[in-house]
Amino acid sequence: MRQPAIAFTTLLATTLAMTNVVYANEQADKQAIIESYRTLDAGIQRKNLNQAVSVYAPEFTQVEMDGKVRNLEQIRKDWQQNVPNIRQIQVMREQRIKINGQTATVVGTGYQSAIFSNPNNPQVPIPVSTVFQYQDTWKRTNSGWKATNARILQSNTASGQ
Repeated sequence: MRQPAIAFTTLLATTLAMTNVVYANEQADKQAIIESYRTLDAGIQRKNLNQAVSVYAPEFTQVEMDGKVRNLEQIRKDWQQNVPNIRQIQVMREQRIKINGQTATVVGTGYQSAIFSNPNNPQVPIPVSTVFQYQDTWKRTNSGWKATNARILQSNTASGQ
């Protein structure tokens, strides 16, 4: 009787230890993805394109609500055209992260508040607020977690003008 009890106790202890390791690894993965979003948002707020896109894999695509797909090159081009008109921008997020081995899915809500310069009258600021829901796909790479796809599920924008 004693040997089966010892074997069961050993098996239980090993299972618990493995579960704790898996949980700790999953928490570390989630934290790494959270840090990547912080890097992205800081890049946006500093208007630093290279910092913002450093979290994207080379094959990154963004799917708009209308189904239009934009690749990283198109995103860079749009950014470069619009940044000169941005005076100030802030981004905040709430998200849920699900780790699936070598990939992760993030579902969240983003809040963006910006002040743009009016192209016709640069002295007149244009405040713009956007709330958007998104679903992002990430993959584990040799250089950490990288976003491969972003899907805009819903977006509502209000402008002061």
